[in-house]
Amino acid sequence: MEELKAAWQNMGAGHKSPEDLKHYLRKLPVRRSVLFQMILETVLFPLFLIFYYDAFDGHKKPLYLNLLLAGAVGFVILHNLTGIVQAVNVLKGKHLRDVLSRYASRLKVFAAISVASRLGMYICLLLFFTYAIELNTFKVWVLTGAALVFIGQMLLLVRIWLKRIEAADPDRFAGE
Repeated sequence: MEELKAAWQNMGAGHKSPEDLKHYLRKLPVRRSVLFQMILETVLFPLFLIFYYDAFDGHKKPLYLNLLLAGAVGFVILHNLTGIVQAVNVLKGKHLRDVLSRYASRLKVFAAISVASRLGMYICLLLFFTYAIELNTFKVWVLTGAALVFIGQMLLLVRIWLKRIEAADPDRFAGE
């Protein structure tokens, strides 16, 4: 039994070099998935802004609806750009646990703003596309379907962010 105790005490903690930790953080799946989503949205949303005015008769809509829609989409784009900067700068700190703890904390705030901005964008989209239409039974069903799709996307987005936050939380490793 004494030999086992001695072997256990002499094993060491298995410290990693700072370069190994930086490599681990760069490859962190949560960080990579967030970065991929933000880059994709940051590329696609400006394309939508370029074409929506002509493709969806923006010139026939009131200025305030165009400004609301462009502002909501623009806010999502700016939020994604700040998220990209945050994701790139996640590697600051000496201790892995502290870095991951700060990252998880920032991720919670970023996720809340992300979900709220997406909700605002969906509301602006609905306002833009439903302006000055005469509702009939078919259009009510189409709007109901669109609202259900938006609700489904919001629920999916919340679920994705909750999983990302859970995966980035360093306390999940405490019991292992």
